[in-house]
Amino acid sequence: MNRIDRYITRTAIAPFFFGTATVIFLFLMQFLIQTLDKLVGKGLENFVIFQLITYSIAWMVIFAVPLGVLFASLMAFGNLSANHEVTIIKASGGSLIRMMLPLLIVAGFLSYGLYLYNNYVVPETNHKLVLLRYDIQRKKPTFAIEPGQFSDAIDGYIILARQVDTVNNILHFVTIYDNKTSRISRTINAETCEMRFSEDMTKLVFHLQNGEIHQSEKNNMNNYRLIDFTDYTLYSNTSGFGFERSEIGTLGRSDREMRIEDMRASVNEIKVQIANNQTRLDLLLEEHLNFLLGTVSDSNEEKNDNNSRENVRNQNDATVVLQNNNGQNINRQNNRTLRNQLVNQDGLAPQRGRNFGSTSDRNLSQFIFSMKNIEANIKNSRERINRYEVEIQKKYAMPFACIVFILIGCPLGIITRGGNLGVSAGITLVFFMIYWACLITGEKLADRLVIDPFTGMWFGNIVLGTIGIILTVKANNETLAFSDMRIIRFFKARKRKS
Repeated sequence: MNRIDRYITRTAIAPFFFGTATVIFLFLMQFLIQTLDKLVGKGLENFVIFQLITYSIAWMVIFAVPLGVLFASLMAFGNLSANHEVTIIKASGGSLIRMMLPLLIVAGFLSYGLYLYNNYVVPETNHKLVLLRYDIQRKKPTFAIEPGQFSDAIDGYIILARQVDTVNNILHFVTIYDNKTSRISRTINAETCEMRFSEDMTKLVFHLQNGEIHQSEKNNMNNYRLIDFTDYTLYSNTSGFGFERSEIGTLGRSDREMRIEDMRASVNEIKVQIANNQTRLDLLLEEHLNFLLGTVSDSNEEKNDNNSRENVRNQNDATVVLQNNNGQNINRQNNRTLRNQLVNQDGLAPQRGRNFGSTSDRNLSQFIFSMKNIEANIKNSRERINRYEVEIQKKYAMPFACIVFILIGCPLGIITRGGNLGVSAGITLVFFMIYWACLITGEKLADRLVIDPFTGMWFGNIVLGTIGIILTVKANNETLAFSDMRIIRFFKARKRKS
């Protein structure tokens, strides 16, 4: 690395840290605005709140570092262009690509470091954040309920509390809508409701005082009862708060709490389950096919014997009398015989035909049910694999964005010819919105199996990388004029006004 390389790198260091810190600050402010009112005044210790904020900052770094790289490249090359240093370097035989090389090398190291951070640090902080929220909800069961708002955080219940005392875990003037059963509708009104967990942490206990229960059948609203009570206790499973005791006890993790190696292992296990289900499906199809072939063969073998007896049955049942318009009585036995005769006219044995239809219908229903069940398991397994693959590709794609933003920031910095803070921040914001939209859209489409995970997660890098390569080539060849880019002309106009 020569002196010019060190100079360019040193020029970009300060803007990088400033841009990264600014993005983290903006994300942190958004997080505090959304959650601070839910944390303060809930009886939580300051250290617990500090832990929540610290664990939440971890994922912000993943977005902040690439944006810091883009901002730094814009500022560094903007200053070089404003001081005519780019012209001097080109006059000395240099090129834009050669000037970008030290920043590309640094961005490569940043990408690798960010990959390690995203793969080993972020999953642990996310898991600790889940555990911390679990501990808060275990100690403060009213934490998820906001005063004056309907809450469905508890499975099977909708709760409306006018006042919430999170310190003592008491709800005042509460209304609980019980939707656990599809037949009976219950609405409970009470002056106070104390919420706590059972000793084994498997039940959530509601101790209600001074209230009434309105109970009715959904299909019969006339069956209505009104029950007054002084003390009433209601129980619910703890699964309603979004966690299971078994999952926490066994350190169960979601895809965002796992490393790439762990997700790969989970994908391999799910693929084994898919193979087993596919084998079951093949065996089920083969078994049902054998059943159909065997039944049809037996029916054909007996068909000739039944036809040979048809004439005898027709002669024995010739005395059957149908009910006429005058309402004459019919002999039930003869009527059954007549139905058998009508079946025999089609060439089928009456008894055999009835058993064949009943057995086939029953077997077909069972076959369809089993097949749908297996196919649903296979589809669910593939969706789980897809979610893991999406998260794996995201851990690779987001760090690589550091290199992509170098390709965009350096030529744009030269074109803007200013290194102005406002222009650089505006361009950074525009490309961040483009990258964010591509990332979110790709993730949604990949989760829904519309596109493959690689395309979904790398779509933003591919689009912006293509734009960056075109800008770099044109700026290096000096074929991209400032007036060719309207968005930059817009920022230049704003700069002149200021």
